[in-house]
Amino acid sequence: MGLLGGLEELGALLAVLPREQVAEAARKQLRRVAVETGRNKYPEIKSALDALERGEAPPQPEQAGPLALRLRTVLVQANTHRDDHRRWAAEKMAHGIWGSPYRSVCESASIRSHLTVDWRADLHADLGNPPLPPIPDDRFWGTLRNPAIDSSWYAAQYTHDQRPQGGRLLDAIEENEQEADPDEPFTADWPRSGRTAYLRCIADAPYVVEVHDGPGTQIVVSVPLDMREEWIAESRERLAAARAALGVGTEDHHGTRP
Repeated sequence: MGLLGGLEELGALLAVLPREQVAEAARKQLRRVAVETGRNKYPEIKSALDALERGEAPPQPEQAGPLALRLRTVLVQANTHRDDHRRWAAEKMAHGIWGSPYRSVCESASIRSHLTVDWRADLHADLGNPPLPPIPDDRFWGTLRNPAIDSSWYAAQYTHDQRPQGGRLLDAIEENEQEADPDEPFTADWPRSGRTAYLRCIADAPYVVEVHDGPGTQIVVSVPLDMREEWIAESRERLAAARAALGVGTEDHHGTRP
């Protein structure tokens, strides 16, 4: 759920709205993505989105089902033509139909930020145009309490932990690998997303690192990575060496935890 932080004041709004209101916005955002990327022309996808808008349960995610087969076909076609936006749209369409509405609305917004300059206004409208809160700070995320999302993750990330963010990120990824959820891959930003450029790490298969330009140009570059088994330990060693070279100490070395 770290995706909320990248949406700034819209992310803060999503974090406190009722789940039903977020789910309705997620359905509207998913339809926008389908229309803008040409996915809405496929009857299997259009039918599933129509059912969601009527409040009906989506079809079971069966590998041999018509919807799953259509999405896989779209993925193959997008990969063949190296069409990243349509490939991402097909991938996120599955998350949106069968996954968390909070993740879905964030991912739809991320895709649409590449397609239209109006994506922020559209998302705000789909949420019902409520007043926007201030851009959230660490205190907001650290004190967030919302049973509909994993607010404990935010509390852990944004408490006054003085260890460097790079070390905390490695700790969080390592802990997540022990309790991995295939439907909700771990996502975190470094430095924390906001008004400057940052990296978004997505612990999926494969690992993906996104380079975000922040609210300036909204440019995002996505880089899939083939990570070796011992990459976390190796990264800790490099981080400790870099901190030592910079004269900022080695308190973030492997084995230290709060």
